[in-house]
Amino acid sequence: MRLRPLPAVVLKQPTLVVLLATVFSVMRGNEDTVLLRRMIDKATVYRALAITFAGMIIVAVPTVIIETTNHNVGFLASLFESVSAFSTTGLTMGITPTLNIASKLALTFAMFAGRVGPVSLALALAMRKGRHSSSVLPEGKNYCWLMKLFIKYKIESLFCFL
Repeated sequence: MRLRPLPAVVLKQPTLVVLLATVFSVMRGNEDTVLLRRMIDKATVYRALAITFAGMIIVAVPTVIIETTNHNVGFLASLFESVSAFSTTGLTMGITPTLNIASKLALTFAMFAGRVGPVSLALALAMRKGRHSSSVLPEGKNYCWLMKLFIKYKIESLFCFL
């Protein structure tokens, strides 16, 4: 079976496959993402999550702006307009002429970000090197040092939530 490209969709198929593989791996109890007996690098999973989350934010901002500045427009209509602008499909529910200037600018930003943003964001994340790639930071799950500090200074009431 051959996968056909999805027209005018910001979340591309490899990103979607990585996200679904991550969800299924976590549901199976694996810490690593496994797909077809191959482990997917954590950096790839993080990039897929970053691209998806950025897309959600870029869609959410115009939706909220339309909702708060135009009281005669429903939530589904504003969400449809924002998703349509971000995915650059050209579909509309016909409410764009009735929107105020702030909403039109938000939709314009979503159109620009949808056309240029995901590809640029993916390239920026792929080409960017970590600032402290040679240093190894301690893992954040171990709170023994914090407990020792509280015990040393006899501060027990602050640690009752753990």
